[in-house]
Amino acid sequence: MKLVMVVALLLAVSTAQAQRVYKCVGKGGALSYQSDPCETGVASKTWFAMPEPAPSDAQLRARRAAQVRAQAESQELAARAGRGPGYSGNGPQGASIPLGGAACADARAKRDAWLKSPQGRDAGIDGRRAWHDYVWNACK
Repeated sequence: MKLVMVVALLLAVSTAQAQRVYKCVGKGGALSYQSDPCETGVASKTWFAMPEPAPSDAQLRARRAAQVRAQAESQELAARAGRGPGYSGNGPQGASIPLGGAACADARAKRDAWLKSPQGRDAGIDGRRAWHDYVWNACK
């Protein structure tokens, strides 16, 4: 009698961990996965599923340590790239160049007048480049 009880108890304990899963195809081809038999009586697939064991305390600590290391590394790389914790990555990048006011406008007017003159129309790339550099220096 004791042997029957022990065998029954072992069977009950071992099947409590595994659960039968039914893959059912419903109306319109909708798929559902459930632990109860399909309503239509025909399952497209059945199998026993063993749930994953809960992670141990050591595994949880290791996961948390890995997350902390990854976050610290990410912050270090962001700092090296010149992007602090508040950097979103969106928006314009580069430096803004404020216009130099009257000096900039005067340099542009001189350049435009020179380019419209006969000397400016016949000028080569070096002459044009010199005037563009003059305007750039006045406007930076």
